[in-house]
Amino acid sequence: MEIILRDEERAEIMLLPVRHHSPACSMQIQRIIRKWEPTAVLVEGPDNANALLPLMVHEDTKAPFAIYYAYHDKAGKISKEKEHYKCYYPFLEYSPELAAVREAAAEGDDELMEKFLETMELTPDEIRKGLRKATIAMKCTPVLCGSSYKNKGVQMLLDAVIDYLPS
Repeated sequence: MEIILRDEERAEIMLLPVRHHSPACSMQIQRIIRKWEPTAVLVEGPDNANALLPLMVHEDTKAPFAIYYAYHDKAGKISKEKEHYKCYYPFLEYSPELAAVREAAAEGDDELMEKFLETMELTPDEIRKGLRKATIAMKCTPVLCGSSYKNKGVQMLLDAVIDYLPS
């Protein structure tokens, strides 16, 4: 774990190295989120995966599952051959990334936290409710990735404004 201290006017940033599919790592992430109560939790993943989060944590989605990601390097940024790249992002019940998303959503609501600790599951509506409550209480700041270029992430941002900000 690495902690980067900024000046007093900036936030403290904590970086957690994650070993994918490690139950021990997943448990530590949950413990650290509870202890430090961060205002934002960023989880690295494909740029189009944010829209899949409600499906990933839906009660009907059972692990193991995977997100399929494909990228065509039209601009030749990776190689001059401008190839197609494909990969799977696998998730198990104890994947640290999935645990971080669930834990962060439950952090804003005591009832949700209790349910999560008992069942290790939250519905998409419960996650939205928890994030909205935490956002309005200024305990968390939802962070979304996207680009207005080619309209990537714009609808997701508009949905987040409706879901998480006060009316």
